[in-house]
Amino acid sequence: MKKQTIIVSHSSAYDRESEELFEKIEARNYDDSCCFLCGNEIKATSRSVEHVIPKWLQRKYNLWNQKLTLLNGTKLPYRSLTIPCCKKCNNEYLRPIEDKIKLYVDAGFDKFKRIDRTTLYYWLSKIFYGILYKELFLLVDRKNPMAGQILTPDFLDQFKAHYLFMQGIRKKHQLKGFLPASIFIFRAQELKNRDDQWDIVDNIPGMTLGLRMNKIAVVAALQDGGAQKSFRGLYGDFSRVNLHPIQFREVFSQIAYSSILFNRTPKYVSFANGKVATTIQMPLGGLSSKPLFDHWDNSVYSKLLSHYTGLPLDIVNPQPGLVRSWIRNNEGKLYFIDANK
Repeated sequence: MKKQTIIVSHSSAYDRESEELFEKIEARNYDDSCCFLCGNEIKATSRSVEHVIPKWLQRKYNLWNQKLTLLNGTKLPYRSLTIPCCKKCNNEYLRPIEDKIKLYVDAGFDKFKRIDRTTLYYWLSKIFYGILYKELFLLVDRKNPMAGQILTPDFLDQFKAHYLFMQGIRKKHQLKGFLPASIFIFRAQELKNRDDQWDIVDNIPGMTLGLRMNKIAVVAALQDGGAQKSFRGLYGDFSRVNLHPIQFREVFSQIAYSSILFNRTPKYVSFANGKVATTIQMPLGGLSSKPLFDHWDNSVYSKLLSHYTGLPLDIVNPQPGLVRSWIRNNEGKLYFIDANK
């Protein structure tokens, strides 16, 4: 994962409250006694838990007793995927976002595709970060407690910019004139079995998250500075086909690999201005004429595709340089695969 660079400056309207936000991020305490969002210690009277995958979504797709695979390969029930949260953050800031997302998801694809991207970015960011945060408190090997947790605080420290941007959820930060992510919304097929209507997949090095919610498929490269959305027109025509589950995994693999190939480190200037910290993004290209993405290597991509489809490498990559596609035929044309047959 590429390092995120934040340059902090102070405006003439310098305000101690927003300045403290930067200080708190630098001195972050990753502890089960602290709120994952605001970072404050949670008193007994204000303690709650945040379901990383919200309960309304778990009910909608019958996820309560289903399990999510963690980084170390172990499985955790969705109902147990909770992180510490104070009641103020949970009720005043997170709930309105959840209510809005639920409204758009329940309304279906045509309405969901018009959702404002900043709200969607905050929601996806919370899910991506929340899964990692949970792994701070889970043993990498339950039979050997001395082996430590799945993730360490040092690992999560790499996501300081991401965490700063998440403070927009609680109105302490604003993104000025940019979105840090490339977010793509595709139409997926409706599957007959409710248990099959949901899928979640992530890629940590590329900071990429994918969700399939019945007819709605979302893939977000959360920290590419909007590069794929701005400079890559490769995914636009995917919206012309209703994605089969394996096609969704293929689209995710392509976007995740492109995120890994992105060779710039997004640079941000953040400043304390009044009660809200503000961040602007510097031009991605900088002074370099080098392409923003490194060369695409099918031998590397095929391993990623094999991992995310669960298919053997010799099926995905039958011969050197040749990678199987479920979206395009040999002539490069899109084709439809009926998921209910």
